Amino acid sequence: MSRLSVRLQVVVASTLAMALVLAGLGAFLRGQVTGGLDDGLDRTLEGRVADVAGSLVAGRSPAAAVPAGEADEDAVAVQVLDRSGRVLAASPGLAAAPLLDAGERGRAAGDDVTVPRRDVGLRDDDGDTDRFAARILARPVDDDRADLPIVVAAVSTDERDAAVRSLDTALLVGLPVAVLLSAVLGWGLAAGALRPVEAMRRRAEGIAGPSDERLPVPPSRDEIARLGRTLNAMLDRQAEGFRRERAFAADASHELRTPLTILRTELDLAGRGERDADALRAALASASDETRRLERLAEDLLVLARAEAERPDDRAEVRLRPLLEDVRDRCSGAFAAEGRALEVTIDPRAPDGVAARRGDLARALTGLAENALRHGAGDTELHVGAVPDAQVRLHVLDRGPGVPDDLRGRVFDRFVTGAGDRRERRGTGLGLAIVAAVAEAHGGRAGVEDRDGGGTDAWFSVGG
Repeated sequence: MSRLSVRLQVVVASTLAMALVLAGLGAFLRGQVTGGLDDGLDRTLEGRVADVAGSLVAGRSPAAAVPAGEADEDAVAVQVLDRSGRVLAASPGLAAAPLLDAGERGRAAGDDVTVPRRDVGLRDDDGDTDRFAARILARPVDDDRADLPIVVAAVSTDERDAAVRSLDTALLVGLPVAVLLSAVLGWGLAAGALRPVEAMRRRAEGIAGPSDERLPVPPSRDEIARLGRTLNAMLDRQAEGFRRERAFAADASHELRTPLTILRTELDLAGRGERDADALRAALASASDETRRLERLAEDLLVLARAEAERPDDRAEVRLRPLLEDVRDRCSGAFAAEGRALEVTIDPRAPDGVAARRGDLARALTGLAENALRHGAGDTELHVGAVPDAQVRLHVLDRGPGVPDDLRGRVFDRFVTGAGDRRERRGTGLGLAIVAAVAEAHGGRAGVEDRDGGGTDAWFSVGG
């Protein structure tokens, strides 16, 4: 079934369902019709039995109580039996054998007995016996008096059987035709319902790579429309990812070109031998600086790629206070050289630990601390805060001038720095991008806000 097309699966399933429904409906209809026909025959038999029993109760003899008309297949034949099974009276032409067997006579002595079908014999004028199927009802004249006989009436079921056969023929012919028509109708309805899916498939087949083209979404509010909107949202995310990757590649190539150009120029000049020893040492020092810049840029690119690629199952419990103290110890020398202090503070409501990758958290905190050292002022805090959504928020608080308005919306983008001239930049422009990537990989986000009284609150959240 799973190898069939969706349209064929829908048609097969709907056809089977329709077949079951029609079969159940046919069985119900046949039961109702046969039950109604049997009830009609029973009413006819009960009327004749009541007439004969009334005559017997009134004191008439069995022979006088039984109608004198000759029995035939279109009339009700009557027998009067005593409790031993002897025929006391019968309709003319009815065979002499009792219509009830011994067991049925025993039950009929105390209650009504219905025999749904039994062959009954009728003698014609030539003395031959014809047999026909009959429905039989037996009733005691008085179930409290054992001396009173049992009245038995039989009526032919030929008309009833003919009506049932006609109904069976109609059902046997009509139900398959109805199932076939439902399959054809189901195929057409499935084709119409899946037409928007086919339109989306054709459009998707023509989309190659990043494109502004989107799938056609039907105006309905059903599952297909939701699927189309979901796929278009996925295409939007993919297009945005492609644009970001292209911009990243362009920015990375631009960032790499500058130090490589400087490095090549310095080495070319040094190789000509036209410089004195001091100039040569200066050229080599410049080349060494650019080499370290390239090394730092490559390292940051690897950290950024790893932060975006690692999975949640790489995480372990990270104790927050030791983490912040390690970052403080690593960065405190650089802050002390600037005459600034770097302290650790923790909100008492914050948890002691969080499930994360410790190296990534340390790298993100270090990036925020270095950014505060480069662009901030005053004493700086590494702070752990608690937020209502069960996340942990890690802050780096300083007393600097804050983030310029023109950078506030893109401060976490890649290769964005606060320096106006690329030659004056000491960083790679990836530090805060790494912070944002680490936060996103841990189910959080990053932000930067102004502090009351001046300064910057740069933070990222994890967990939750």
